[in-house]
Amino acid sequence: MSDEEEEEMIRQFLILHQFLMLHQYDEEKEMEEEMIRQFLILHQYDRAADDYRMYDQAIWQIPSVSITITSVVFAVAFGFIKTNYVIMGTVLILGGIFDLTLLIALSKHRLFQDARAHLMDKIEKEFGIGNIPTDTKKVLDFLKERGHKHLSIEWFRRRRGFTWLFWTNFILFIALFAIGIYYFSIGIYYFIYYFVH
Repeated sequence: MSDEEEEEMIRQFLILHQFLMLHQYDEEKEMEEEMIRQFLILHQYDRAADDYRMYDQAIWQIPSVSITITSVVFAVAFGFIKTNYVIMGTVLILGGIFDLTLLIALSKHRLFQDARAHLMDKIEKEFGIGNIPTDTKKVLDFLKERGHKHLSIEWFRRRRGFTWLFWTNFILFIALFAIGIYYFSIGIYYFIYYFVH
């Protein structure tokens, strides 16, 4: 073998060696990237599950706060203020506005909770694992498939708790606001009537 052929063979060997090293590096890099991706997905799932629980707690606490505020507003308006209808109406309207704010927060929490539930569903499907149902109909179907017998009345099981919470808070808002406007209007009427006469 001539020196030129030997140099050519060494050069080709080095090119092949370099190619193999790069290819091996690419495979290792791809495996590492896939591990990082799966790690991040699992952490994203964990965060979504934590967020879901947090929003669920908030959703069930908001009606308690709303009922408490409504009760305090009625007690203050009808127990302490009694005679000044403008102030009574103002207090009731402010209570209604606060109930409206809580109603908006309730809806937003449910929106964000639904987003987390859909993300968890997507991750569960991507990994090919069983999915935990979060919707009333899906839960009922899930339990029915497994032969579960529930001891409560069926009509109550089929209702969506969030819908009932929403409409209960909405009624509280409407009641406070309407009664507040009524007493505020009476107060303004009496003020104008006595001011003019």
